[in-house]
Amino acid sequence: MKRNCLLALGCMMLLGILVTTGCGGGGGGGGVVPLGPAPTAVALKFRTYSSVATPAPGIESVGFRVLLPAGVTVATDPVNSSLTAPGVLKLSGVFATTFKNISSQTYPRPLQGSYSTAKPAGSGRNAIRIDLLFNASTPAYSFGPGEFLTVNGTAAAGFVPVKSSFSFDELIIGGSLGADITSNYKFDFTMVR
Repeated sequence: MKRNCLLALGCMMLLGILVTTGCGGGGGGGGVVPLGPAPTAVALKFRTYSSVATPAPGIESVGFRVLLPAGVTVATDPVNSSLTAPGVLKLSGVFATTFKNISSQTYPRPLQGSYSTAKPAGSGRNAIRIDLLFNASTPAYSFGPGEFLTVNGTAAAGFVPVKSSFSFDELIIGGSLGADITSNYKFDFTMVR
């Protein structure tokens, strides 16, 4: 009887050791479950086109809202989540040399993005309100047709955005002394992944 008890105790100890240390085989995996596809970067490049035969007046301000599909988000400011983080909005194109380093959190800031999550009560789409205004806080400046802004976001793992999943509204283009010159321009964007 004593021998059977010792044999049973030995088997239990051996089983305990095997369970806690593993049985080898393959190595290196360590039980890590492979992750799915990683999130990917997505960028929207906004541009204006002249819609009039004569040269369109210079643009001094642009305001609009970008509506994002459910699978795309943008980084927000760590202190104020209703503002976009630095680098989300970046002047580009016609600003390749002038103001090239101005991003959404550079002061004095002619470029600002406010970010809102889906509302009200969970309906609607996430949106970025973009305001670009050259005023007393920046040198007097105007620009003409061409690309002027890049919006950088992140597509969730497994989500493949297409251009038609984004949209914009509330567009106002301002000229000298705040004159509304929206009708002088066409407005569009391209998507880059």
